[in-house]
Amino acid sequence: MTPTAPLDCSDPTASFPTTASLQRCVGGDMGACVQSAGFVVVRAGILATGFAIAGQRERLVQDGLIGSLAVQAGLLATVSATGRSWTPSAEAVVNGGPLTIAATYLARSALIGGALWLAGSRTNVWRRAFTGAALIEAGVLSWGAQQRLACQRVIQRTDGSRSRHRVGQRIESQTTQQ
Repeated sequence: MTPTAPLDCSDPTASFPTTASLQRCVGGDMGACVQSAGFVVVRAGILATGFAIAGQRERLVQDGLIGSLAVQAGLLATVSATGRSWTPSAEAVVNGGPLTIAATYLARSALIGGALWLAGSRTNVWRRAFTGAALIEAGVLSWGAQQRLACQRVIQRTDGSRSRHRVGQRIESQTTQQ
């Protein structure tokens, strides 16, 4: 049996992938900067898909990148202000309720819609922003569900006993079979 890194359920929002890589990038890790740029591109694709669902047929890639960069700027501001890889949407998904999730969805929609508006892409801007943000929110909700499952799973300890851990607890040891 080989020990693995501790699973920290005391702050599951700290492992939000887009902000974790962004925080490392700000700290000078160039590999994390490449990963962060990859998240921008993936998010742009998700937004472009949402814009297409909302009826947009032109400038999908350009508008997807504009919206994604606006969200990335918001994440950069959050990481810089808090000093950790935390976001309001990750916090809402892991620890909040439906109203908190709705508030972060509306804030993300406003970032995307505002960026599109400023870039001159004003046709059905809010419908596109809400639809694109809904797809991103679905991804965040999926990530949050995975975090909850990871923090609630039954773990086989080295002594053979079993215990159940919940969000808000730090798991000190975890092992895997080789």
